[in-house]
Amino acid sequence: MSAKPLTDMQQKFVAAYLADPNHNATQAAIAAGYSPRSGHVQAHQMLKRPRIRAAIKRALKPQLRKYGLTRERVIRETATLAFSDIMDFGVGEDGNVTLVGGAAKRATRALSSVKRKRRVTTRRAGDDEVTEVEHETEIKLWDKNRALETATKILGMVDDRPQITNVGPQVWLIGGRAITF
Repeated sequence: MSAKPLTDMQQKFVAAYLADPNHNATQAAIAAGYSPRSGHVQAHQMLKRPRIRAAIKRALKPQLRKYGLTRERVIRETATLAFSDIMDFGVGEDGNVTLVGGAAKRATRALSSVKRKRRVTTRRAGDDEVTEVEHETEIKLWDKNRALETATKILGMVDDRPQITNVGPQVWLIGGRAITF
């Protein structure tokens, strides 16, 4: 028995979802023909359906394969950023950034930017002219906290859904905001 095909609206939703680089499900639902007022609800319901998720996954598979994007690679890259250490880097007298002994070659992937300034000054010292070269190097790493947040989400250690708490007869806390009725 073959799987039931997607409806026209579902196919339009999947196509619009995949066409949007941000994968905005609400906008995809609206583009598929759902009302802008209920687009977010329809989007949520669509993404819960196994056949829709499977169609999206099937469509993304060739792109993921083309760029070598695998779960393992994402986890490895996230770990590289999350566990980066500024002490893995040194700066030579020429201002070039080097890896300190014991640092993995992958550590360079944690570098967000390297800015180098070279100052050349010439001064007189008696009858001689002395040229001095000074290097200033600034090293920045990618945001460790963000990488750690991403890692905890990948590992399922964080539930980032808004928490809803009843704190009184007519007061609820939703995602940290008090709502009164």
